[in-house]
Amino acid sequence: MFKLQILLQLIRIKLRGKFSTRENLVRFQKRKLKLHLKWVRKNSPFYTNFTETTFDKLPLMSKDKMMEHFDSLNTEGVSKSQAFRFANEAEDSRNFNQTLKKGLTVGLSSGTSGNKGIFLATKSERAQWVAEVLNRVLPLKLFKQQKIAFFLRSNSTLYESVKSSSFSFHYFDLKKDIHLLFEELLAINPSILIAPPSVLLSLSELFENKKIKSQFTKIISVAEVLETDVKRQLEAKFSQKIHQVYQATEGFLGSTCNEGVLHLHEDLIHFEFKFLDDSNTAFHPIISDFNRKTQPMIRYELNYILHLKKNPCKCGSILTAIDHIEGRSDDVLEFNAQKIYPDFFRQAVILASDNILNYRITQLINTNLLVELQIDSVTSFSEVKVAVEKKINALLLEKNIRGVEIIFKELNLTSFHDKFRRIKKE
Repeated sequence: MFKLQILLQLIRIKLRGKFSTRENLVRFQKRKLKLHLKWVRKNSPFYTNFTETTFDKLPLMSKDKMMEHFDSLNTEGVSKSQAFRFANEAEDSRNFNQTLKKGLTVGLSSGTSGNKGIFLATKSERAQWVAEVLNRVLPLKLFKQQKIAFFLRSNSTLYESVKSSSFSFHYFDLKKDIHLLFEELLAINPSILIAPPSVLLSLSELFENKKIKSQFTKIISVAEVLETDVKRQLEAKFSQKIHQVYQATEGFLGSTCNEGVLHLHEDLIHFEFKFLDDSNTAFHPIISDFNRKTQPMIRYELNYILHLKKNPCKCGSILTAIDHIEGRSDDVLEFNAQKIYPDFFRQAVILASDNILNYRITQLINTNLLVELQIDSVTSFSEVKVAVEKKINALLLEKNIRGVEIIFKELNLTSFHDKFRRIKKE
């Protein structure tokens, strides 16, 4: 029955087709929003208080507000305590195949900030998600089953739903040692690899060290920010384009086209752009999902900083193209009330040396920076440290910031269970 739901959703997607102009897309969005809001206002206790409120005046939501009003927002009568208890039991047992009731999936998200969030999805919503993933991300091949290796912090019935005669799904639990997972990966020999960029970097090093050539037909980055330099590095190591899925607790937000450019899913979600500091490229997205009824996402402000692509994408899609995702606004470092966005630190490290494999910068206190560096095996750590320190000090001086102590140590990633953030504040 569930497979039939996926098939029907796929047919619906194919019949809808692609939008040839922005005008057609905008008309479609307005129609979908109107119908969706009418339904939500009748079925979500929270939104019954806003029956006469125009769309642009509806309250802005965030993860904190979503969790605060969880009980009244969702339309299935699920309490926050009940959902958290169910999700935590799945985390502890590592059994992610259970549903709460009537096929209702509960997912747990730690988020890059460490603040826990939960999401709900019915069987029909899961079917739609699977259909959209099949349509946009996973290439179907007739008469051939493709093996998918999925490295993630936790599994879910949502991800397991991809299993079919066309796809064989293999979940790799990131609580396990990466070397053991690598051996499992070699034994399975999948055609599609899906993993966070920090894991992809480690896997690429293991392939290189063992002098094994990978045979993946497609590699997809998920869960963490795929930074521009990491993307270039991975594409060089794997000799292919690295694709990206912009998927969060809040929805299936974007994916890359054949050119490897990230496009927002504006045919699924209405995006408002909240531009930052008079910028015409950097913004926070405010999303309104047309289809999520169990846990409505309406005017939900994400605190990720996205940058618009300045030139049209070669693929010809009219969906908004994103140059890169800078990270979270929480990761903007602040020194005596003066802000420095993460991209400035990234640029400083990248320009300092070509021999840095990975790094992490943490602001411990207002005047204290911890810089962790992973250097290739043939380069002196102290030599690279001096170059990085020089670049960071030049950046701070340019911003008229003084008195910052920089502490260096080697970066040694031993666990991938928590999301990796290159720039962060403690």
